[in-house]
Amino acid sequence: MVALGMQKNSHPLKSSRSGKNDIHLSNGDIQSEMTRILGRFYRRIRSRFGPASAIKATAHKLAKIVCDMLTTKKSYTEAHFVATAEQFNQERINRLHKEAAGLGYKTASA
Repeated sequence: MVALGMQKNSHPLKSSRSGKNDIHLSNGDIQSEMTRILGRFYRRIRSRFGPASAIKATAHKLAKIVCDMLTTKKSYTEAHFVATAEQFNQERINRLHKEAAGLGYKTASA
């Protein structure tokens, strides 16, 4: 099936007019934020389980986001990612406090 304005062998998310093979979303801010968040997720999973598992996990995460957007008919929101990022940062701070205490240092807020 070929959509209007598309070439027969073109990918539906790739723009044939840009001259590049990059994926375009309607909002550049969302694209860069999503890329940053998914990139951080990919790197974290890759360090634990390797590149093959990280690609699969990142694709699954992206598919869940898209599926949720299609089933609820709501636009993308960053609320979940913001909460996840805050939780990750708090866990990181707690881990650093624990490591400092293990080395004999006292921190300002533990």
